[in-house]
Amino acid sequence: MRLRTLEPSYRSHGAPPGDADDEGERAAPFELDTHVPGGSDPVDTLAQAARNLRTMIAAARLKDGRPPKSIVLLSAEAEPETALTAGNLAIASARSGWRTLLVDTSNGQAVQTRLFRIEPGAAVAPLEEVADLGAFVQQTAVPDLFLLSVGGVEQSNVGGTVDPHRFLEPLVADFDLLLIDASHTSTDCPLSEAAEAAIVVLRQDHSTVSCVGEMIGRLRMQGTPLLGTFLVA
Repeated sequence: MRLRTLEPSYRSHGAPPGDADDEGERAAPFELDTHVPGGSDPVDTLAQAARNLRTMIAAARLKDGRPPKSIVLLSAEAEPETALTAGNLAIASARSGWRTLLVDTSNGQAVQTRLFRIEPGAAVAPLEEVADLGAFVQQTAVPDLFLLSVGGVEQSNVGGTVDPHRFLEPLVADFDLLLIDASHTSTDCPLSEAAEAAIVVLRQDHSTVSCVGEMIGRLRMQGTPLLGTFLVA
């Protein structure tokens, strides 16, 4: 059964677009992957939807009254849509004045580095207790927006496990907002357990009810609050 919903749907023909400044004028576009046309349009519907998500995050509060600082974006059979949503939301957050870190967990597929035209090089942080993650953080063309590409768990890591909370802890202290793009690792992303909240991205007429239900059930077991779902047509 394919999922239909009454939530607003959004269409996008592009990757992370620009935003508008306080005067409502268009900000200067920046270069994006050529396979994603239309990405420089700041009035793109997905860009506007990302600004609405940013507003929702600003208003959200955890049980202890704090706003969430680390949010994971999970894919319900919507991998490309989730990656684009994460990029758009990161841009909207940075341009609202939040020092934002976009964490790409695509395990070497370099999804966000391709979208933002950043050379990945060797700047992929292993998912282990790294003393200085600053060496792996890359600047994007958007002020206050940074990117961290995370690889898999090193085999040399004792027991093959890592405490995701300890991995994210120094990053949470250095940034106003951490957005974890788990678009390609939604079912087995260790960092999703350490996120303070989650957003599930759906693809209209493609994401199944069973997949969405399974994902929400997993978040409940982890104790991760669900901020909401985001439907992309």
